[in-house]
Amino acid sequence: MNDSTRNENRNETRRRGVHLEAAIHAATWDELAAVGYSRLTMESVAARANTSKPVLYRRYSNKAELVLAAIQSRVPTPVEEIPNTGSLRGDIIAALDNMNRNVDRIGTDTIRGLMVEFGDRPLSGVLFPKGRTHHTIKTILGYAAARGELSLDRLTARMMSVPVDLVRHELFLENKAVSPETIREIVDDIFLPLLRTAGWSGQGGR
Repeated sequence: MNDSTRNENRNETRRRGVHLEAAIHAATWDELAAVGYSRLTMESVAARANTSKPVLYRRYSNKAELVLAAIQSRVPTPVEEIPNTGSLRGDIIAALDNMNRNVDRIGTDTIRGLMVEFGDRPLSGVLFPKGRTHHTIKTILGYAAARGELSLDRLTARMMSVPVDLVRHELFLENKAVSPETIREIVDDIFLPLLRTAGWSGQGGR
C-alpha cells in the first residue's frame, strides 16, 4: 500500500457516515452549479469532496443516483412550511409556489438529465412526495374547514390530490418550473370549482 492510499484511508476513516455523505452532497451541489449536470462526473465530485471515486461508487452506482441523493439532502419538503394566509385560495397558491420553487433550485438541466436516466418517478418523489404533499393539502383544507369555508366530510383523497397532481404533470411535461399564471389557473379554474361541488363557500376571496 503506497503513502497516498494510506492517507486516503485515514481521511475517510475520520470522515465517516453522515459527515462523509454531507461532504459528498455539498460537493455535488457545488459541481452542479459550476458545470451543470451534463458535465458533472463522479471524478469531479470526488475531487471537490476531497475523496476518491471508489468511495462514491460504494454508495452510488452512477452520477444520477449521486445527484438524486444530493437533491434529497437539500430540497425542503412541503411539510416543512405549511401556509396559513387566511384564505383557502391563498394557502393553496402559496403551497404550490413553495413546491415549484424547488424546481428552480434544482435547475432544468439537472431535471432533464435525471429524467433521461430515471423517468419522472424518482424525481417526482423528491419534489412532490405523496404522503407529505397530501398532508400539506389536507392541513390547508383543515384550516379552511376551521374558518367555515368548507366541510371535509365531502372531500375525497382524489379531490385533495388534484392541485399537486396537475402541477406535477405540468412540470414533467414541460421540463421546467410551472409559471405563476399556470398555478393560478389550476387553482382558480379547476381546483376551487371542484371544491364548490363539495360545498366550498368561496369565503376569503382572491
